Amino acid sequence: MIGVRNVGTGRETPNNVTLWVNEIRLSEIENDGGYAGNASLNFNLGDFATINTSASYSSVGFGNIDSKPAERSQATQSAFSINTAVNVDKFLPEKTGMKIPVNYSYSQTIEDPKYNPLDTDVEFSKAANKEELKKSPERILSREVLVW
Repeated sequence: MIGVRNVGTGRETPNNVTLWVNEIRLSEIENDGGYAGNASLNFNLGDFATINTSASYSSVGFGNIDSKPAERSQATQSAFSINTAVNVDKFLPEKTGMKIPVNYSYSQTIEDPKYNPLDTDVEFSKAANKEELKKSPERILSREVLVW
């Protein structure tokens, strides 16, 4: 409770008072757990090619079993990668003696935050500029393409 009292005798000029009160109430921390998963798939096509793929996903609230709710992830993160190695020389006559390995690698990681990065007390799903933020390049944490 907040109160204001005028302790004057009543003969003085009345005082003007401006009183600002900001109230914050905190109750029940969000203790929703999250989940995560990994998957990988590998193909070996003899001495011609190998293909390796992997994907991972981690939801909001995922963390170590001993971590506090504030230490857990506040974003959904998904990642994908593919790596290939092809021996192109298998298409050539063996008498050429050439070795032509071609390697290709692609990986991408995308993060969707729980809260709007520009207004951190508003959930991303309820943000007025949600569609604009989804197109933001900051959402994609990393993207890499390698050919050698």
